[in-house]
Amino acid sequence: MVTALSVPTRVLAQGAPPAGPEAPSTEDDDEDREGTPRPFAADGRTGHFSIAALAAAEFPAGDVAPGRAITEVLDVGVSFGGMLAVGVSRHVSIDAVGRYGLLYPNGECESCTGDLANASLGIRYHLAQGSAIDPWGRLGVGYRTFSVEHTEDETERVLNVANGRYHGVDIAQLALGGWFYPARGFGLGPFLEVDMGTMVSWAAGSTTGTRPYAFFQIGLAIAIDPVEWASPTPSTTPPAKPAPAKPEPAKTAGDRPAGAAVDLRSQAKTDTDTACF
Repeated sequence: MVTALSVPTRVLAQGAPPAGPEAPSTEDDDEDREGTPRPFAADGRTGHFSIAALAAAEFPAGDVAPGRAITEVLDVGVSFGGMLAVGVSRHVSIDAVGRYGLLYPNGECESCTGDLANASLGIRYHLAQGSAIDPWGRLGVGYRTFSVEHTEDETERVLNVANGRYHGVDIAQLALGGWFYPARGFGLGPFLEVDMGTMVSWAAGSTTGTRPYAFFQIGLAIAIDPVEWASPTPSTTPPAKPAPAKPEPAKTAGDRPAGAAVDLRSQAKTDTDTACF
């Protein structure tokens, strides 16, 4: 009876390997596989000055005199100008825009010519930051002036429209556009704009009165950012991640020190004696 109990107990005691160390946590490995959140792009607008050149086709609308539309005297034209802007946040910049252009005669007044000029201040909101495509919208106010010149034989045809310069206030300038950056610090893109206002001063001899007007523009802008050009090119190589710690292999029976075997046999003998008792 003693032998029957002691033999299996000793075999079980000798053959059962001790529990190895627990496997290390794999949370770091899971994070590496899932990826870490990408940080925001560096702020390339706050404190940066931008310079832009503008060119646009001008389409006038509104009245230049009571009962006389601008388009009855002048037709479409072209304008050229520039912009200076400074970024006040990642998405907002404040700008100053100036333009000068020419208006061409229409079919009713072949000798009529004119020019235009305007200056404005505006707030520009940029939808994107740190990307190659930068859509934006602008709201501004400004001052405008344009002139009308025609020969004496056109006086009856352009009744109430005197030769001279007219002045107005652009109450609202609304623009939408986008810039594409093929190179760092250099962008270009189209824009649509409408400038709405009213005249406040008229040429001598012209009938006074409230005369709202509007100028529609389709144009192209080319912008450069000197700060981006002067700053060093950022490195695109991501920082190297530290190698994850390798878990220590579990110890087997062959790796046990000699003392461990003696302890196991002693424990097996103790279990056998207890069972016999």
